[in-house]
Amino acid sequence: MWMYDIFQGVQLMVANFATESCFRDSERQNVIEINHCRKGRFERVFDNKNYLYLGEGDIALNSQMHPPIASSFPLNYYYGSRAIKQIKWKGKRHRYIGTSSF
Repeated sequence: MWMYDIFQGVQLMVANFATESCFRDSERQNVIEINHCRKGRFERVFDNKNYLYLGEGDIALNSQMHPPIASSFPLNYYYGSRAIKQIKWKGKRHRYIGTSSF
């Protein structure tokens, strides 16, 4: 696994796993992830009972406000990437600070 700091608040992770499962302790974070599966398959279960299934060529966007509780690679291999963007909120109205606002 390789991690690159693209610019402040944005990281790119490139992963090459040859295993059936992977678990990491996750806590709620103000980050948005964009996941892409190049080869293999990647599955995640989140704390709010949602699931993520990525097959070859799939892209998914998710928040870490509901972190994963389990991750697995059903084909025993996975090669993909993840872009991670840290979110900063301003004030009570939760105005997004970045390239756009809501």
